[in-house]
Amino acid sequence: MKPAGRYGALSVNPAREVDTIEGKLRSQPRALTGEEVTLLRRSLSADERAVQADLPDLTAFMLGTSVRIGESLARSRIHQDARGHIYDIYDIYPITEALLRRA
Repeated sequence: MKPAGRYGALSVNPAREVDTIEGKLRSQPRALTGEEVTLLRRSLSADERAVQADLPDLTAFMLGTSVRIGESLARSRIHQDARGHIYDIYDIYPITEALLRRA
């Protein structure tokens, strides 16, 4: 937006005019239980279409790193230390040791 304003393409930031979306959550977010994780991973591994779409690998990556779906799908490169622990995703989303989960 800054370049658009700087070069005269926009006179104001249109995002300022957007109202906040208000509403109630349908349900509170929650973490999966260990049993649910096991069932999910087994089900995906047993489904041929899911395997062809790399869903078991994507799911393992997301469970192991706590990275959200958009970040998982958009990653361009992953840095790992000598033990194979992921510590940085595309240079702008650092994952600290506290966030790492071992799959």
